[in-house]
Amino acid sequence: DSGRQLSTTQPINDNSALPVATTPITKTMTARLCEVAASGALGGALISVVVGPTDLIKCRIQNGQYAGPVEAVRDTVRREGLRGLMRGTAATMAREIPG
Repeated sequence: DSGRQLSTTQPINDNSALPVATTPITKTMTARLCEVAASGALGGALISVVVGPTDLIKCRIQNGQYAGPVEAVRDTVRREGLRGLMRGTAATMAREIPG
């Protein structure tokens, strides 16, 4: 304790109590940040492979094209192949990878 007392009439203009970052950014910290960013991007890409087809089927059911998910998947694969399930996945990746 510095021995100072707070008063309701005296403004505090002293910034000495504020924390100051004293650790310099090192190459190790930068490398770690790059690893974390790359891990996040890879995780976003992988989750997009699951979320993309799921969103596609959900949207087609909501639009009234199909009565249920099994019918939607079956008909999509029959008409468009497995690639048809991946339609829209690029947009999902654009949303998930950054973040």
